[in-house]
Amino acid sequence: MIEGSLGLVGAGSLAWALAQGLASSGLPTERMWVCNRTGTGLERFDLLGMHTTALKAPLAGACTTLVLLMKPRDALAALAELRPHVRSRHRILSCVAGLGTAAIDNALGGGTRVVRAMPNVAAEIGASITAVAPGAHADAEDVQAAMALLASLGPVVQVLETELDAVTAVAGSGPAYFFLLMELLIDAAVQMGLERQLAERLVRQTALGAAR
Repeated sequence: MIEGSLGLVGAGSLAWALAQGLASSGLPTERMWVCNRTGTGLERFDLLGMHTTALKAPLAGACTTLVLLMKPRDALAALAELRPHVRSRHRILSCVAGLGTAAIDNALGGGTRVVRAMPNVAAEIGASITAVAPGAHADAEDVQAAMALLASLGPVVQVLETELDAVTAVAGSGPAYFFLLMELLIDAAVQMGLERQLAERLVRQTALGAAR
């Protein structure tokens, strides 16, 4: 799995999915920290036995791997708060959409070991396909650690960072296109005279069968 303690910066649905997946995979919950600057949304992590805090300093002090799980609009402010506390021992794994490793490295002062990842919404049920790409200062060990960590969400593949935009379009955003197609099929079935409940059942099972 990973060495040392793990810090999740953000307490949203992806953080919750990762925390649950890692706990189920055998990572002791006492080795996990969760930080949310507002202090909200931390109760469920507390119930799993994880350390929670609204401050970046104790999280960075306790953890060797920091996972960025905040919304893109909040990322630069969070990185500015982290910067005084990030050291050479830290490994940064970013799941922030659209923010490159160079920008993260620069925001943290330079020379930071950053690995960027793109999961999708199916991470919430352990069925994501996640792509990872190393930044300029990350080595093979950093990539392997990131892949092992993210494996709790589903299969993981390594790509070049220049390929991550394509990965985001196809896999990161991909579930939404399947949802839309299913909604259109359901609406079409209703327009042809079927009850909506039946139409939904038909489409869901058809989609599941086709995927299998």
